[in-house]
Amino acid sequence: MAQCDPRTLLANASCFACYANTPGLTTLIELQLLCEISAVLTGGATTSQLSQGAGAPGTPPTNTTVVNAYRDTNTGNVYWWNPSTSAWE
Repeated sequence: MAQCDPRTLLANASCFACYANTPGLTTLIELQLLCEISAVLTGGATTSQLSQGAGAPGTPPTNTTVVNAYRDTNTGNVYWWNPSTSAWE
């Protein structure tokens, strides 16, 4: 099992510092972490799907019952799937 004390967590998280200058990527990392924390707290499974590609997303995500986010690698824009409107926003 991974170490879960503050010193170890901060040391392990330092590897993400290189992503700070990548538009949108830290948002995706934060979203994934929040979803994982939420899943652990509620006893559920992973509750998100994160993806990226060149250009805006064109097709719906494969699983629309979880949180979906997409990062456009050309612009750094982050899109969220809105299940109410069935569209990327």
